[in-house]
Amino acid sequence: MKKHVIGLAFLLIASITNYAQDTIPHVEGSISISIKKGTIECDLTLSNMPRLSEYYLRLNSGMNIRYIKIGEPFNTQLKYENSLHDTLSSGESTAYFIPQPGNSEKKYLPNTIRMNYVGMYPVFSDTSCIQDWRGNIAFNGTTLRADGLQSAWCPIVYDIKTDTRYDQVTYDLDITCPDCKVIYMNGSEPVSGTHAKVRSNNPQDLTLFAGDYEYATANGSYFLNLDATDEQLTMLGTTLQSYQDYLEEKTGISYKGKP
Repeated sequence: MKKHVIGLAFLLIASITNYAQDTIPHVEGSISISIKKGTIECDLTLSNMPRLSEYYLRLNSGMNIRYIKIGEPFNTQLKYENSLHDTLSSGESTAYFIPQPGNSEKKYLPNTIRMNYVGMYPVFSDTSCIQDWRGNIAFNGTTLRADGLQSAWCPIVYDIKTDTRYDQVTYDLDITCPDCKVIYMNGSEPVSGTHAKVRSNNPQDLTLFAGDYEYATANGSYFLNLDATDEQLTMLGTTLQSYQDYLEEKTGISYKGKP
């Protein structure tokens, strides 16, 4: 049974037990993916940003920024710089910040910014490679897996003073993937086809899974890219439900959505 199925249990735990954020950023825009070429192109607007004077914008190190803009209709391009002092990014992401206009020694974080960037990644068909880790944006020729907590495929605001990651966001996204059969974004239902419009008003980490694969539902849970019998699927659905019931009872927090 593929490891992606078991991974949903960890998404369930993270969704119920995540820490509280004082601000919930909103992400909207378009994403274009090629599974076979290993490319991701994003044109995203981040709004409702926290009011921070000491921060970094963490973005996956494989992404190349075209521009960061503000204003309406986003016609003012901003300068940005990267920093080598964000030791918590573990190498997967690069830390960026926007210098304050007129005072380059201070950081400036607008309430709303538009970021346009593109990433190109190697496509490894051998998925048994020991170098595959959680924060890796993984293309294997048929699927893309991008974790929403560590890979930072979408910019994540990091508060230096309080050691807080603003990785729980609401979203309204338009995703195109010509060589996909199913597109899944955490917090939304899987979408069959090459185009998906997904949105969530409940804060989520942006875990993305797309490509040529099948999905199924059992006991209210989604299973992606599964290799399981009906009996195994029922067992897994029951197991995930037991995790959900246990965590809801112990934390007093109800789970919103489907695992």
